[in-house]
Amino acid sequence: MKLKEYITKLSKLVEENSEVGNFEVVYSIDEEGNGFGQIFYDPTLGVFNDGEFNTDMDIEYKNAVCIN
Repeated sequence: MKLKEYITKLSKLVEENSEVGNFEVVYSIDEEGNGFGQIFYDPTLGVFNDGEFNTDMDIEYKNAVCIN
């Protein structure tokens, strides 16, 4: 999913249910929902490639936003 699409979905969610703006943000540890955790860190720009995320690149090489 692209960041623009994610932001649009979040904006719509808050627009339709204003109270969710005060909800905690959590993430799933896998696609089956076998566990969840809270998001503690600010979003980080980096390079995502073959399951690895690297933040030590110049901005022109970055292609992903890590949410935790």
